[in-house]
Amino acid sequence: MLEMQNVIETVSMIKEDNLDIRTITMGISLVDCADGDIDRSCEKVYNKIYKSAKDLVKTGELIEGKFGIPIVNKRIAVTPISQLLAASGGDPLKYARVLDKVAQDIGVNYIGGYSALVHKGFSKGDLELIQSIPQAMAETNHVCSSVNIGSTRAGINMDAVAMMGNIVREAAELTQDNECMGASKIVVFCNAVEDNPFMAGAFHGSGEPDVVINVGVSGPGVVRTALAKLDKSASLEVVADTIKQTAFKITRMGQLVGTQASEMLGVPFGIVDLSLAPTPAVGDSVAHILEEIGLDQVGAHGSIATLAMLNDAVKKGGVMASSHVGGLSGAFIPVTEDAGMIAAAANGTLNIETLMSMTAVCSVGLDMIVIPGTTPPEVVSALIADEAAIGMINSKTTAVRVIPAIGRSDDESLDFGGLFGSGTVMPLNQTSPKVFVDRGGRIPAPIQSLKN
Repeated sequence: MLEMQNVIETVSMIKEDNLDIRTITMGISLVDCADGDIDRSCEKVYNKIYKSAKDLVKTGELIEGKFGIPIVNKRIAVTPISQLLAASGGDPLKYARVLDKVAQDIGVNYIGGYSALVHKGFSKGDLELIQSIPQAMAETNHVCSSVNIGSTRAGINMDAVAMMGNIVREAAELTQDNECMGASKIVVFCNAVEDNPFMAGAFHGSGEPDVVINVGVSGPGVVRTALAKLDKSASLEVVADTIKQTAFKITRMGQLVGTQASEMLGVPFGIVDLSLAPTPAVGDSVAHILEEIGLDQVGAHGSIATLAMLNDAVKKGGVMASSHVGGLSGAFIPVTEDAGMIAAAANGTLNIETLMSMTAVCSVGLDMIVIPGTTPPEVVSALIADEAAIGMINSKTTAVRVIPAIGRSDDESLDFGGLFGSGTVMPLNQTSPKVFVDRGGRIPAPIQSLKN
């Protein structure tokens, strides 16, 4: 049982190093809301979510006040809506609107689960939901969407990949007057997990409890501060041990918050996601950790090696601090959300090719990257396929969240505000992969899928 003295030492981390709980996310199953009539289904969805999560924001605020721990976001993840659409039929945008309304009424920041899982093919409802994503993202303020197009066991559904290139671009076009924000709320996954508390990719998987609380921690600034106290001649073993010790303290705080929220809300505690999630605030950057280890700037050669060591040490340190670890767990590298990444992308030190290599050794993938607005859909699709291949072959979760800067020149930037930050347009190889993308079908699963 965690006691108050276990978190006393974190007070200075909160005040000086931007330590926070990035999110408490309530996962809610909507399976029992399925109905042959879409309007009745939407009514059930609203009632189930409202009843389950009406006290989520208040609970988070009470925990903040009790322990002095900032909880930046309160969020909800629900059953992939394509599964409800399969039963009800009708206009999928009705589900998007009811999700947005209940999120607003409860007061949460985001609600995830306007999603479809199509890694092996399309079930009833999947195509209709995917085709509605751009309009749904344009109409709503709180709803986030994700599509899983591949897995190590199934391979990569290239028909879905081809579709998502068009979906991402259309979402950016529909929100051109709002910094192309629609595309920033869409994640395309390979090997998506069922208990991810982070947006925009959160959804509530079929193996989860009816209602559950998951916690996502943060803390890049804390890790950087701990490393800054080391002598520059300290060995990499000492660096790794320091990261592990710091990750233990950060995760312990997440365990405390999750346990408290679970007890106060009367729902099971699911997992702590060990991820280091950055923000645009100075001093809260994963890139700056790599630079503290010894790089002049992220993007230099050595970026992949230092990130691999960081990711591994975070997991080793965090896993001992929580009884239940899950989600994505590692170090995130969202470009627009990380002050160090923003700076490196702006001066050209960091490019998409290096970022893609880095995704092989960290959490998730090509995240929050602003690309040229003239990028054709097939190039976006091929980028998704490349990132999915890294996830498929390496049995890890990878994802793509890119934002075509529609109507902007290549020397301009998009400013999303808040945690989403801002970013300049990053150059992208525009050589056409159209024949490859248009072939369709499925890239077969790799041999390592045969593990039974």
